[in-house]
Amino acid sequence: MASRSGRFDASTMVALGTGDLNMETTGTCAGAPRATSCDTRSVTRQRWPRVLVRAIGMCLVVAGSSVRGQEVAARPPLGSWAELRDLRAVAQSRPWRTLQQAGFDPRGGFYDSGHFVRVEDQRRLVLLDVAGPGCLDRLWFTRKRPWDEPYDLLIYVDGDNHPAIESDLDELFAGNTFPFVAPLAGRCGLARTPGLFALVPIAFREHCRVVLVPRAADEKYVWRVTESGERIRHVYYQITYRLAERPADVQAFNPHLDNQDIRDFQAARDLWSRAGESPWSPSLGLQSREATVRVGAGETAVACDIAGPAVVYEIQAVARDEMPAAPAAAALDSLDLELHWDGAPSPSAAAPLPLFFNCPAEQADVRGFWAGRREGRFYCHWPMPFQRMARIALRNRGERDAYLDLVVKYRREELRPDDMRFGTHRYLIAAPARGRDNLLFTQQHAGHVVAIVMDRPGNMEGDDRWFVDGRSQPDIHGTGTEDFFNFAWGLAGNQALPQHGIVPSAGQPHCYRFLFPYCVPFRASLRLEWEHGHELSAGANQDGSQYSGLVVYYAPPS
Repeated sequence: MASRSGRFDASTMVALGTGDLNMETTGTCAGAPRATSCDTRSVTRQRWPRVLVRAIGMCLVVAGSSVRGQEVAARPPLGSWAELRDLRAVAQSRPWRTLQQAGFDPRGGFYDSGHFVRVEDQRRLVLLDVAGPGCLDRLWFTRKRPWDEPYDLLIYVDGDNHPAIESDLDELFAGNTFPFVAPLAGRCGLARTPGLFALVPIAFREHCRVVLVPRAADEKYVWRVTESGERIRHVYYQITYRLAERPADVQAFNPHLDNQDIRDFQAARDLWSRAGESPWSPSLGLQSREATVRVGAGETAVACDIAGPAVVYEIQAVARDEMPAAPAAAALDSLDLELHWDGAPSPSAAAPLPLFFNCPAEQADVRGFWAGRREGRFYCHWPMPFQRMARIALRNRGERDAYLDLVVKYRREELRPDDMRFGTHRYLIAAPARGRDNLLFTQQHAGHVVAIVMDRPGNMEGDDRWFVDGRSQPDIHGTGTEDFFNFAWGLAGNQALPQHGIVPSAGQPHCYRFLFPYCVPFRASLRLEWEHGHELSAGANQDGSQYSGLVVYYAPPS
């Protein structure tokens, strides 16, 4: 139902349910042929009264929308669908500030649920109230009895008295309401008490307010009593958002979708749905270096040198088993991949091979978007710019030779002034100090963090705290380790999703989350701390088990 101008009529208020109009990954509506749009005239609010996304809940399909990531000449504005597929920009400096509002106890207590910005009229739970310009990038919720505790979620944008989004909380995260569709939104973890997540951009130029409203009587809900005797609701939430420098940097959330919005949405969704495949367009004309590398026990071998200026767009690796009696996977954790940029003597990125590729050594298939393994082949799609030379090497810490088939895809191109260098930090905390957070990562320069991978996440009671640019209070304060990874109620998940996941690994959960497109920028410094356990009698940071993982980031050239 488009107007003559090509934009969708603002008076069209429709909702998608989980049945008749289910947008599939293939780009078609269930029961409808491929077309430029699906007729929604028979869809009414009365049919699905608890879900309303104002004027944008249309089953939008663009013929031939199966496209890969494209180069974008100018940086897309925050909140635009184009930003979700502007992959090359992840290597460029980020001009915004990333923050988070969550339900952690501001007094430092154990109970990280039921804490809100304020409560209006005794029933309206205000989760976020922030001045713009900015963009909501991530919503996460869980509670004790989801389907027995009805809540409405309302999101107000730029002073409008009517919510831009109004929905039953559980229905919105079912993955069937446009634009809250898989893989941009959904549920993960335990079937009965899942984590609800959405990575749908909701931008604003002046103001944004997020409100949760219970629809039943108070006795219908689970309550808990804190250490101080306060009675609070058993609702956990995290809202990750960015603040921009200027209103012009933001494409404010608009109930009208023009044709370009539709194309960008379909392209972004198609791209994210193909995790494990290369996201880079064939039109880039990537060159390829291939080598079979033998690395002797205790040795380092150079796989390839590449002259710049150029960008590495993809690294693939397959472990070869030259000793059938000793499986190749047994040696992978002792094999480090090392990346040197522009002649630096020390590698900017160095990590055990499976961890670098976001996989446990024995896990057959982890299809993360930026890194993972598909059908036995490791892959990494982070763009890695360099000016003069790139050196890719392998270091063998093991006791037997290792063999690896390596493919590096790159392109010679002039770099932008804001291009940064790809780096990783491997943290390994064998004996955490009781009473103090674990220090995962610290830097005294500019940069931005784009991923966290944990091969030993330790205790699930682990609030993350991000101290940016020397501030005494964290810009991001989490509510638990599984919450950070968008799961809920423990680390026993077994799902590998495009932007996050938890999969089992030799008795340990392997966890990952990619921070895209929002990341966490810092201009002068960053200190990332992580709580390790919390006991009511003894307080925080009481777990003494080993913690380890990988922080993936970009930093200016040295």
